[in-house]
Amino acid sequence: MRLDGCHMLVSGQAIKIIDSLAEKPCYVREISKRLGLSTRTTVKWLRKFRAMGITESFKHVEGKGKPQDYHHLTSLGKKLYDILELSKFMEALFMLKQIEVPASGGIGCSCSSWGAPIVLRRLDIIVRNVDKLKAEKIVEDRGFRLNTTPINDFFERTVIFNEIPNLSLEDTVVHIVLMGDVGLTLFIPTMICKNKVDYNLLHSLSLKHRKVREVGAILEATNILQKDEMVPRNVIKIFQESTEEEPTKTTHERPHRFTLMGIVPRRRHPINEMIEKKWGVNIPTFEEMRQAFDLGV
Repeated sequence: MRLDGCHMLVSGQAIKIIDSLAEKPCYVREISKRLGLSTRTTVKWLRKFRAMGITESFKHVEGKGKPQDYHHLTSLGKKLYDILELSKFMEALFMLKQIEVPASGGIGCSCSSWGAPIVLRRLDIIVRNVDKLKAEKIVEDRGFRLNTTPINDFFERTVIFNEIPNLSLEDTVVHIVLMGDVGLTLFIPTMICKNKVDYNLLHSLSLKHRKVREVGAILEATNILQKDEMVPRNVIKIFQESTEEEPTKTTHERPHRFTLMGIVPRRRHPINEMIEKKWGVNIPTFEEMRQAFDLGV
């Protein structure tokens, strides 16, 4: 990708304007007001961007007002925005490393890397709970979301994708279950089916964080959805034997967006009844899981 004169984009003003246009098309006064820039400065940068081929404009009328020139990023501009975002993201990870805070790409990055359907690639960062205060300013000052996890040794198992350290598949699964996020729980079966799983590690992490019942129930559901013995029977047996020491408490009370949008009915299914009786926990409805699984495989 060639951008003549792209040295101009080192300017913080230019980067802020590109960030603003990445969110939505804007007219000059809107950009100026949002970023605290003069109209003259905004117009200057927009002219340079247009000459470089990274922005275009179109006329649009709102209400009874006059037509306004709305500026937006071209496909080349979007590529440039992605590069700038990735650079800021890598800088944040580097800064955390400098202050000895173990970190990796967050749950959005990791889910995307392991093949979860519909999960848009989100440049977020994950650190240990104990490091939250040290990491917060570095991450959020660069415009990214900070997540925390009680899995203190996650960084020892990070996997590099596109130069970014991501949570291992096993850490990703346990972290999702710890979060209790029904939307992400739905995608665990797809990720398991698409990748090689270290079940010994998954069991060890589940046991350590007292989530054997939840993970075991999802593994059972994965086999039913795949209509095959994707997860070996002896693995299911090991998880089930470990449930005796665990309380029965997990419940997904908030429906997934598929249900809220009316795409999937919120009703109990015989398979739900079977799995929940066996494992002693509630799981997302089978219709929700099947919908997510069909989208991902």
